[in-house]
Amino acid sequence: MSGATALIVETTADEECPLEFLGESADIVYFISFAHSERYGAAHPLAKAAGLLKRRLGVDLKPLLTYADARAESSEEERALEAMWQEAAPLAECARRAAEAIEAAPELRELTADFPELPERLRELAAMADWAAERGARVGGLPDSAAGGGEEELDVDDDDQQRGHGRHGFRNRRLN
Repeated sequence: MSGATALIVETTADEECPLEFLGESADIVYFISFAHSERYGAAHPLAKAAGLLKRRLGVDLKPLLTYADARAESSEEERALEAMWQEAAPLAECARRAAEAIEAAPELRELTADFPELPERLRELAAMADWAAERGARVGGLPDSAAGGGEEELDVDDDDQQRGHGRHGFRNRRLN
């Protein structure tokens, strides 16, 4: 990934997930972040979209909201990240339903218009979670130090700082 903001998926499966995001995953990170802030009154279009998904369309977004910053800076943050592991099937269902609703509802399409790849990234996340669920694996986020080598180090750019986002994650790597 070459962008400053990335969603990374990790599973507990015994093998590497062969699936990955086919484009930049920043749109999904922004959606997850604003979906979380919606309950605090955020007025951003993505927060409003999350509110419509939850309240009007009955999409349970809790599995998408089970994430943490991929960079733990303390042992307390590392323990919190370990607690983020979740069953894969509910995440797959949530991501799939959100993608379908965004594409089907004109109001949601309008609210997410500045994030055109969001439905596709949600479907890709659903496919990764389905893959993990088929293997009885869980998905979740871990600190960078737990992922091992081979990960590209990504910095937060000025645009991300203004939006209040950095690198978050469900890493796309196998954990043993």
